[in-house]
Amino acid sequence: MLVVHSHPAEGEDREFNQWYEQVHLPEVLQIEGFVSATRLRAVPSHTGQLPDQPYLTVYEIEAESIEVALAALAATAPTLRMSPAIGGMASYAYSVIEPANAAAVDGEAAETALVEGNMK
Repeated sequence: MLVVHSHPAEGEDREFNQWYEQVHLPEVLQIEGFVSATRLRAVPSHTGQLPDQPYLTVYEIEAESIEVALAALAATAPTLRMSPAIGGMASYAYSVIEPANAAAVDGEAAETALVEGNMK
């Protein structure tokens, strides 16, 4: 997974979201290994707090390795059309955590547990 935290420039919310949906996502999803994207916007937590970068995009990656996918992104980055409506972005790559006790979860059950996020 590649996770991108972002926020629009002051007063540029509409332009930022339009660019993200109509330009940026389609461009990134054409890069080999990037198979889907989900965009999220923060809502106040139970304490009323919001993050400094309220938008989150989670890209699902299917590639030989996360490094291969990130190299493809880096090679394409100079051609991506960026917007002046971007106030800031930070991206982080993640990989799946394997079961801590592989002996306790066997074969197909381990795969199912990872997919469902239901590790016991």
